[in-house]
Amino acid sequence: MTSRNAKRQLAGDMFPGMPSLLPKKPPKAALDPEAMTLDEAITRSFAIYDRVLAAFPVVAKVGLFSGGNDSVIVNHLFRHRLDAIAHVNTGTGITETTQHVRDVVGAWHLPLHELHPRHSYRDLVLGNVLSTRGKNIGRQVWKGFPGPAGHSVMYRRLKDEPLQRLRGQIIGRHGRTRNLVYLGGMRWAETDRRFRNAEEVDREGALIWVSPIVHWTDAHMREYPPGTAARSRTSTPTTCCAPPTRCR
Repeated sequence: MTSRNAKRQLAGDMFPGMPSLLPKKPPKAALDPEAMTLDEAITRSFAIYDRVLAAFPVVAKVGLFSGGNDSVIVNHLFRHRLDAIAHVNTGTGITETTQHVRDVVGAWHLPLHELHPRHSYRDLVLGNVLSTRGKNIGRQVWKGFPGPAGHSVMYRRLKDEPLQRLRGQIIGRHGRTRNLVYLGGMRWAETDRRFRNAEEVDREGALIWVSPIVHWTDAHMREYPPGTAARSRTSTPTTCCAPPTRCR
Protein backbone atom coordinates (compact mmCIF):
# COMPACT_ATOMS: atom_id res chain seq x y z
CA MET A 1 0.00 0.00 0.00
CA THR A 2 1.34 3.38 -0.92
CA SER A 3 0.54 6.69 0.63
CA ARG A 4 -0.24 9.86 -1.26
CA ASN A 5 2.73 12.14 -1.85
CA ALA A 6 2.15 15.09 0.43
CA LYS A 7 4.32 17.33 -1.74
CA ARG A 8 2.27 16.67 -4.85
CA GLN A 9 -0.22 19.40 -5.58
CA LEU A 10 -3.69 17.95 -5.95
CA ALA A 11 -5.31 18.58 -9.29
CA GLY A 12 -8.30 20.85 -9.23
CA ASP A 13 -11.73 19.74 -10.30
CA MET A 14 -11.86 19.07 -14.01
CA PHE A 15 -15.44 20.27 -13.99
CA PRO A 16 -17.29 22.24 -11.30
CA GLY A 17 -18.43 19.85 -8.60
CA MET A 18 -16.72 16.86 -10.24
CA PRO A 19 -13.47 16.05 -8.43
CA SER A 20 -10.70 13.98 -10.02
CA LEU A 21 -10.04 12.37 -6.63
CA LEU A 22 -12.06 9.77 -4.75
CA PRO A 23 -13.28 11.11 -1.40
CA LYS A 24 -11.65 8.26 0.54
CA LYS A 25 -10.03 4.88 0.01
CA PRO A 26 -12.43 2.14 -1.15
CA PRO A 27 -12.35 -0.90 1.17
CA LYS A 28 -11.03 -3.22 -1.57
CA ALA A 29 -8.55 -0.81 -3.13
CA ALA A 30 -4.93 -1.91 -3.27
CA LEU A 31 -3.64 1.67 -3.32
CA ASP A 32 -4.63 4.89 -1.65
CA PRO A 33 -6.55 7.12 -4.08
CA GLU A 34 -4.67 9.88 -5.81
CA ALA A 35 -5.76 12.84 -7.85
CA MET A 36 -5.09 11.82 -11.44
CA THR A 37 -5.25 13.45 -14.81
CA LEU A 38 -7.14 11.46 -17.44
CA ASP A 39 -3.84 10.31 -18.98
CA GLU A 40 -2.67 9.05 -15.59
CA ALA A 41 -5.97 7.23 -15.05
CA ILE A 42 -5.63 5.56 -18.47
CA THR A 43 -2.06 4.52 -17.72
CA ARG A 44 -3.22 2.87 -14.49
CA SER A 45 -6.02 1.11 -16.39
CA PHE A 46 -3.56 -0.45 -18.82
CA ALA A 47 -1.30 -1.45 -15.92
CA ILE A 48 -4.17 -3.32 -14.23
CA TYR A 49 -4.90 -5.19 -17.45
CA ASP A 50 -1.25 -5.98 -18.14
CA ARG A 51 -0.80 -7.33 -14.62
CA VAL A 52 -3.61 -9.83 -15.15
CA LEU A 53 -2.30 -11.01 -18.51
CA ALA A 54 1.17 -11.49 -17.05
CA ALA A 55 -0.11 -13.48 -14.06
CA PHE A 56 -2.59 -15.92 -15.65
CA PRO A 57 -2.74 -18.15 -18.75
CA VAL A 58 -5.54 -16.24 -20.49
CA VAL A 59 -7.04 -17.82 -23.61
CA ALA A 60 -9.68 -15.16 -24.34
CA LYS A 61 -10.41 -11.56 -23.41
CA VAL A 62 -14.05 -10.52 -23.71
CA GLY A 63 -15.40 -7.03 -23.08
CA LEU A 64 -18.79 -6.78 -21.37
CA PHE A 65 -20.89 -4.17 -23.14
CA SER A 66 -24.30 -3.29 -21.70
CA GLY A 67 -24.67 -0.14 -23.80
CA GLY A 68 -24.20 2.18 -20.82
CA ASN A 69 -21.57 4.91 -20.65
CA ASP A 70 -19.15 3.03 -18.40
CA SER A 71 -19.14 -0.13 -20.48
CA VAL A 72 -18.86 1.67 -23.82
CA ILE A 73 -15.92 3.75 -22.61
CA VAL A 74 -13.97 0.84 -21.13
CA ASN A 75 -14.51 -1.24 -24.26
CA HIS A 76 -13.56 1.65 -26.53
CA LEU A 77 -10.38 2.14 -24.53
CA PHE A 78 -9.43 -1.56 -24.79
CA ARG A 79 -11.00 -2.39 -28.16
CA HIS A 80 -7.62 -3.20 -29.74
CA ARG A 81 -6.75 -5.60 -26.92
CA LEU A 82 -9.95 -7.67 -26.84
CA ASP A 83 -10.89 -10.83 -28.69
CA ALA A 84 -14.64 -10.22 -28.64
CA ILE A 85 -17.50 -8.30 -27.02
CA ALA A 86 -20.36 -9.86 -25.06
CA HIS A 87 -23.76 -8.21 -24.67
CA VAL A 88 -26.37 -9.81 -22.41
CA ASN A 89 -29.77 -9.10 -23.95
CA THR A 90 -31.93 -9.64 -20.88
CA GLY A 91 -35.12 -8.65 -22.69
CA THR A 92 -35.77 -5.86 -20.19
CA GLY A 93 -34.17 -2.94 -22.03
CA ILE A 94 -35.12 -0.91 -25.06
CA THR A 95 -34.39 -2.40 -28.48
CA GLU A 96 -32.41 0.69 -29.46
CA THR A 97 -29.78 -0.18 -26.84
CA THR A 98 -29.09 -3.60 -28.30
CA GLN A 99 -28.98 -2.16 -31.82
CA HIS A 100 -26.57 0.51 -30.61
CA VAL A 101 -24.30 -2.21 -29.24
CA ARG A 102 -24.43 -4.10 -32.54
CA ASP A 103 -23.62 -0.96 -34.52
CA VAL A 104 -20.73 0.11 -32.30
CA VAL A 105 -19.15 -3.34 -32.09
CA GLY A 106 -19.52 -3.67 -35.87
CA ALA A 107 -17.69 -0.37 -36.32
CA TRP A 108 -14.90 -1.73 -34.10
CA HIS A 109 -14.71 -4.90 -36.26
CA LEU A 110 -14.95 -7.19 -33.25
CA PRO A 111 -16.99 -10.39 -32.88
CA LEU A 112 -20.14 -9.93 -30.81
CA HIS A 113 -21.61 -12.56 -28.51
CA GLU A 114 -25.23 -11.54 -28.01
CA LEU A 115 -26.33 -13.62 -25.04
CA HIS A 116 -29.83 -14.42 -23.80
CA PRO A 117 -30.92 -15.87 -20.45
CA ARG A 118 -32.49 -19.33 -20.34
CA HIS A 119 -35.55 -17.90 -18.61
CA SER A 120 -37.23 -14.62 -19.49
CA TYR A 121 -37.89 -11.76 -17.12
CA ARG A 122 -41.60 -12.27 -17.76
CA ASP A 123 -41.44 -15.90 -16.62
CA LEU A 124 -39.51 -14.92 -13.52
CA VAL A 125 -42.07 -12.26 -12.59
CA LEU A 126 -44.98 -14.64 -13.22
CA GLY A 127 -43.41 -17.32 -11.05
CA ASN A 128 -42.99 -19.79 -13.90
CA VAL A 129 -39.33 -20.57 -13.16
CA LEU A 130 -38.80 -23.42 -10.69
CA SER A 131 -35.64 -24.34 -8.84
CA THR A 132 -33.98 -27.50 -10.14
CA ARG A 133 -31.50 -28.11 -7.34
CA GLY A 134 -30.97 -27.95 -3.60
CA LYS A 135 -33.55 -27.96 -0.86
CA ASN A 136 -35.83 -25.64 -2.84
CA ILE A 137 -36.15 -27.94 -5.82
CA GLY A 138 -39.54 -27.57 -7.49
CA ARG A 139 -40.25 -24.21 -5.84
CA GLN A 140 -40.57 -20.86 -7.58
CA VAL A 141 -37.26 -19.02 -7.65
CA TRP A 142 -39.17 -15.73 -7.67
CA LYS A 143 -42.61 -14.27 -8.24
CA GLY A 144 -43.63 -10.64 -8.68
CA PHE A 145 -41.77 -7.51 -9.67
CA PRO A 146 -38.32 -7.46 -8.05
CA GLY A 147 -37.54 -4.92 -5.37
CA PRO A 148 -34.21 -4.77 -3.55
CA ALA A 149 -34.68 -8.32 -2.25
CA GLY A 150 -34.89 -9.62 -5.81
CA HIS A 151 -31.77 -7.95 -7.20
CA SER A 152 -29.48 -10.94 -6.71
CA VAL A 153 -32.03 -13.37 -8.16
CA MET A 154 -32.50 -11.26 -11.28
CA TYR A 155 -28.76 -10.75 -11.70
CA ARG A 156 -28.01 -14.46 -11.45
CA ARG A 157 -30.82 -15.52 -13.78
CA LEU A 158 -30.72 -12.74 -16.36
CA LYS A 159 -27.05 -11.77 -16.55
CA ASP A 160 -24.72 -14.13 -14.72
CA GLU A 161 -26.18 -17.35 -16.15
CA PRO A 162 -25.58 -16.37 -19.81
CA LEU A 163 -22.07 -15.18 -18.98
CA GLN A 164 -21.27 -18.42 -17.16
CA ARG A 165 -22.58 -20.35 -20.16
CA LEU A 166 -20.26 -18.42 -22.47
CA ARG A 167 -17.39 -19.14 -20.10
CA GLY A 168 -18.12 -22.86 -20.42
CA GLN A 169 -18.20 -22.64 -24.22
CA ILE A 170 -14.80 -20.92 -24.34
CA ILE A 171 -12.94 -22.77 -21.60
CA GLY A 172 -14.73 -26.13 -21.53
CA ARG A 173 -13.15 -28.51 -19.04
CA HIS A 174 -9.76 -26.82 -19.06
CA GLY A 175 -10.37 -24.41 -16.19
CA ARG A 176 -7.15 -25.35 -14.42
CA THR A 177 -4.96 -24.46 -17.36
CA ARG A 178 -7.01 -21.79 -19.12
CA ASN A 179 -8.51 -18.53 -17.95
CA LEU A 180 -11.09 -16.19 -19.43
CA VAL A 181 -11.05 -12.44 -18.81
CA TYR A 182 -14.32 -10.54 -18.61
CA LEU A 183 -13.60 -6.82 -18.89
CA GLY A 184 -16.21 -4.61 -17.22
CA GLY A 185 -16.77 -0.95 -16.44
CA MET A 186 -17.44 -0.89 -12.70
CA ARG A 187 -16.24 2.25 -10.92
CA TRP A 188 -15.89 3.17 -7.27
CA ALA A 189 -17.38 6.59 -7.94
CA GLU A 190 -20.70 5.20 -9.24
CA THR A 191 -22.56 4.27 -6.05
CA ASP A 192 -21.97 3.49 -2.38
CA ARG A 193 -22.41 -0.22 -3.18
CA ARG A 194 -19.71 -0.10 -5.83
CA PHE A 195 -17.47 1.89 -3.50
CA ARG A 196 -17.73 -0.88 -0.90
CA ASN A 197 -17.56 -3.93 -3.16
CA ALA A 198 -15.80 -3.22 -6.46
CA GLU A 199 -12.18 -4.16 -6.99
CA GLU A 200 -9.71 -4.06 -9.83
CA VAL A 201 -9.49 -7.83 -10.27
CA ASP A 202 -11.85 -10.49 -8.97
CA ARG A 203 -10.97 -14.11 -9.76
CA GLU A 204 -13.73 -16.70 -9.80
CA GLY A 205 -12.07 -19.99 -10.67
CA ALA A 206 -11.08 -19.87 -14.33
CA LEU A 207 -13.04 -16.64 -14.78
CA ILE A 208 -11.23 -13.36 -14.11
CA TRP A 209 -13.38 -10.24 -13.79
CA VAL A 210 -11.29 -7.15 -14.53
CA SER A 211 -12.49 -3.60 -13.89
CA PRO A 212 -9.67 -1.45 -15.26
CA ILE A 213 -11.48 1.89 -14.91
CA VAL A 214 -12.59 1.20 -11.34
CA HIS A 215 -10.55 4.21 -10.16
CA TRP A 216 -11.99 6.63 -12.75
CA THR A 217 -14.06 9.51 -11.41
CA ASP A 218 -17.04 11.16 -13.08
CA ALA A 219 -14.66 13.87 -14.24
CA HIS A 220 -12.52 11.36 -16.09
CA MET A 221 -15.61 9.93 -17.76
CA ARG A 222 -16.72 13.37 -18.87
CA GLU A 223 -13.30 14.23 -20.27
CA TYR A 224 -12.82 11.02 -22.23
CA PRO A 225 -13.05 11.77 -25.99
CA PRO A 226 -16.74 11.77 -26.92
CA GLY A 227 -16.42 11.50 -30.71
CA THR A 228 -15.81 7.76 -30.79
CA ALA A 229 -19.25 6.15 -30.42
CA ALA A 230 -18.50 6.26 -26.72
CA ARG A 231 -21.83 7.39 -25.40
CA SER A 232 -24.84 5.54 -24.11
CA ARG A 233 -28.16 4.64 -25.65
CA THR A 234 -29.71 3.54 -22.36
CA SER A 235 -31.42 6.70 -21.20
CA THR A 236 -34.90 5.17 -21.35
CA PRO A 237 -35.83 3.41 -18.10
CA THR A 238 -36.50 -0.32 -18.20
CA THR A 239 -39.01 -2.37 -16.27
CA CYS A 240 -36.33 -4.35 -14.47
CA CYS A 241 -34.47 -3.55 -11.32
CA ALA A 242 -30.81 -2.58 -11.55
CA PRO A 243 -29.03 -5.60 -10.10
CA PRO A 244 -25.41 -5.42 -8.96
CA THR A 245 -23.95 -6.25 -12.35
CA ARG A 246 -20.29 -6.25 -13.28
CA CYS A 247 -20.96 -5.17 -16.83
CA ARG A 248 -22.03 -1.57 -16.58
